[in-house]
Amino acid sequence: MKRFLLAILPAIALLSACDKSDTATTIQFDTPGNLQIPFTSGIDSVFYTISHPVSGGTVDANANESWITDFDTSVDGILYFTVEENHEKEIRSAILTLTYTYAGGNTSAQINVIQDASNAIVFEASYAGGFYYGDLYSEGMRYYTWLTENPLQGNGLGTGINYCFDIYADEPENMGRIAAEPGTYTFDSSTSTAAGTFGARESRMVDGSNGNTTYFKEGTLTITREGDGYHYFAELKDSTGQVHRISYTGNVSLINTSSPYVSTLTDDYELELDGAELYAYYFGQYYGASTNNWSGTLVPAGGNGDAFQFDLCAPLAFDFEAGFPTGTFAINDSLEENTSLNGFNDITNANVGTWYFEWSNYEKTNKVAPLISGNIKISKEGDMYTMSLIGEDDAGNRITASWSGEANCTDQTGNAAPAPSALPLR
Repeated sequence: MKRFLLAILPAIALLSACDKSDTATTIQFDTPGNLQIPFTSGIDSVFYTISHPVSGGTVDANANESWITDFDTSVDGILYFTVEENHEKEIRSAILTLTYTYAGGNTSAQINVIQDASNAIVFEASYAGGFYYGDLYSEGMRYYTWLTENPLQGNGLGTGINYCFDIYADEPENMGRIAAEPGTYTFDSSTSTAAGTFGARESRMVDGSNGNTTYFKEGTLTITREGDGYHYFAELKDSTGQVHRISYTGNVSLINTSSPYVSTLTDDYELELDGAELYAYYFGQYYGASTNNWSGTLVPAGGNGDAFQFDLCAPLAFDFEAGFPTGTFAINDSLEENTSLNGFNDITNANVGTWYFEWSNYEKTNKVAPLISGNIKISKEGDMYTMSLIGEDDAGNRITASWSGEANCTDQTGNAAPAPSALPLR
């Protein structure tokens, strides 16, 4: 893309070999002075004017620095030139000279080209991890890939810098070592999940030390492969215009979580929650979706029996001081107000969202079921809460429950490690 830029600051030089009468032949930049250009490489341009041109005259250009090349004066009144990227964190400048030669003389003008210092963030990842959803939540096969400074830590990201690429591609060639196939993937700001793209909703940079998240507005990711090893290179631009360049070389193998059924139930089931205690945790606007997040579990008495886990996106009115939220919460993946995130497994096969479990001595047994639809209704009278569930697991079983009791609430804002798992998309 050509960048049309005009000089914007006071003149620094204008040289002429001709006399300065009103009829003299001269060449000048339309706004002589300093020409400011971005740090990235590309084709730039500047306008100029020749006064009293002479038939057969020619225009030539040169610069005193090698990072400006390929001068093009084929279009009257416009000088095009190519600049290399400035990789340094300091500005640099060069003198650009334009000369008009004609029978009997020549005239020239100069302009100072100032190239911005680089603001690119350059990151070389040490680890690659993630998981493969198949087409459970998308049209294209979904490869949820993290390039990180430190390994993923259980249900959270490691400390340091972590870049996520929510990649959509064709089916993997090797189900034993799952990774997106080589090619160039384009950032897609829409809700499309078409192959050859990576999505805007989940692709992001997370500082695992403080949880700060940066989202992007454009970019590309190029994947190449040599033998069993991969090379990833991405160039992204965030909402502030800052450039991010991310690279990784090494092995990639994503965990396969594409199986459509996780539930081990074989029939409808009603939970027995008499004597269960409610432990709820407030995370604030964890999902960044203008809701307050409350997660928790109904723990069976003595750690034995049925347990129920939820992940509520409540109205903002239900902050920690207001207490555990009430209302009707639809079980789905929208993260909208008055919903509970549906159950799914994350990169470490941890159970995220809304689930039924059986516990034995406070440990989960193999009797589990993710809730993918239905409603949770919560009401309060005095200090007592009543909760009822009518839902369905991913195998089509109807799951119901009812419970009453007090809520044990804990404020977890500021203590939540960012999760490396994807949020399911439809």
